[in-house]
Amino acid sequence: MVRGKAASSSASLAYAASPPLVAGRWLPSGIGTVLALLRRCAASGSNQALWNSDLERPDLPDSGFDPRTTGVPPPQLARLRVRAEADAGLIDDGSTYCVDHGGTYHFTLNISDGRGAIVGLPLLPAQTLAGGVVYNCAGPSDGNGDIRISVDTGQARPGQSHALVLPGLGACVNVKVYEFVQVRLVDFVRVGDRVKAELELSRRDDRAFSDQGAWRGYVRLGEGATAPFLRGHSPSTVPVSTGWLPATPAATLQVRLSFPSSLDRLLVGDTDLLVPPAPIHGD
Repeated sequence: MVRGKAASSSASLAYAASPPLVAGRWLPSGIGTVLALLRRCAASGSNQALWNSDLERPDLPDSGFDPRTTGVPPPQLARLRVRAEADAGLIDDGSTYCVDHGGTYHFTLNISDGRGAIVGLPLLPAQTLAGGVVYNCAGPSDGNGDIRISVDTGQARPGQSHALVLPGLGACVNVKVYEFVQVRLVDFVRVGDRVKAELELSRRDDRAFSDQGAWRGYVRLGEGATAPFLRGHSPSTVPVSTGWLPATPAATLQVRLSFPSSLDRLLVGDTDLLVPPAPIHGD
């Protein structure tokens, strides 16, 4: 299994998937009230009017418009989009932006309506803290309706919620910090009807593990024998051995993390390793 792929991605309230990447709501405005608030805030440089508004924000099905079928929002509705800049430490899993601990990542929020970009909207303060993640906002929306945000995860606590909440829009950008873990097959031996594999778990770019917890998981030989493992903290590389397992015609070694290790560590890249036809020995 190849878990995710580091790539740029974008999502929109107008094209909400299931589950949505931006868990937000449409802004109802049958008489243009919400858009008037948005544009008034942008013109005045203040978000107070928007933040203090007590307008109802019904869920998408109640808005009288289903963007999944029409694709174009009616002019009285505002739309929020989020785009992530491509990075090897960022994976879009369809509902959440999973990011590697210790990196800085870049997002762009875009706010628009049927008349085009909403310019000058101060949607966020200069800095927002969530679970140790620092969101730095470059300022109000520009001429394209874009708000640029950098996400600093250096002080983040992996495994916690790090969502960026946009209270004025009833929406959030789902971000979660993990320690990305890569798997490498170091040694594979076949003797008679038994096989044994030695593997290594490590971070990318030779980074050190910050999480001090033990490692729990298992290695499965195809659909056959399973070898659980429990290892203590290691600063850089975690060795894993399957011990001797009965040989099967299986073509893969499946590596998985178990609870609670899977809460703050994320296996990336190839986690279903091809069983070599002949013994191998690592460096």
